[in-house]
Amino acid sequence: MVSFEEFINIKFDFKDIDEKNPVVGNRDIFWLYHEVVKILFNALNIKSLLEVGPWDGGVFRTICGCKYKPQIYTMVDSWGEQFLGVVTKDYSHIDKIALDLKYPYELDKITGDSTIILPKFIEEGRKYELVLIDGGHKPSVTSSDLFCGWRLVADKGLMVVDDVHSRYLHEMYKETMIFYLQHYKEAFLIKDVYYPKHPGCFIFMKNP
Repeated sequence: MVSFEEFINIKFDFKDIDEKNPVVGNRDIFWLYHEVVKILFNALNIKSLLEVGPWDGGVFRTICGCKYKPQIYTMVDSWGEQFLGVVTKDYSHIDKIALDLKYPYELDKITGDSTIILPKFIEEGRKYELVLIDGGHKPSVTSSDLFCGWRLVADKGLMVVDDVHSRYLHEMYKETMIFYLQHYKEAFLIKDVYYPKHPGCFIFMKNP
């Protein structure tokens, strides 16, 4: 688990970031979400991870180059949607990254609707030290991912939510986060990671 002291000492400093550093594939862009993940896995020995919405494998590729790598890594995606010109149909591109970069642990790859899969994980009693939320962006899907994802966070674990400052999601996220803080005593908004012209992330810790 992550200690509160460990986490508050992490610096999310993007002053020296090259905004044209290609993070994944052929997209010559700066991806704040990936930089946040990189900072976390270079600072914390997180042993279990749930990633909702692995998409083109950018987060996975980032983790492959970090100091620490989760021994338990569950991915959930329904596939088939196009975003930023990238169409992903299955986990074949993830398998290639794992092979090319010699990821040392087996991946738990689940194909399906997160609004159905995550509740099943809750019934199974699964818990993760870190949950990453960047799945479907329809309000019904996002709200389900947020509420179910939070229930899957282990005590003193973290949940990172991407795109919180995007124009089309900000109000819905804001309302959901206010609900968290009002109704869940174990919820603690610990970081609002922001960088100009990028969607930004919220990072929650459970029972710090």
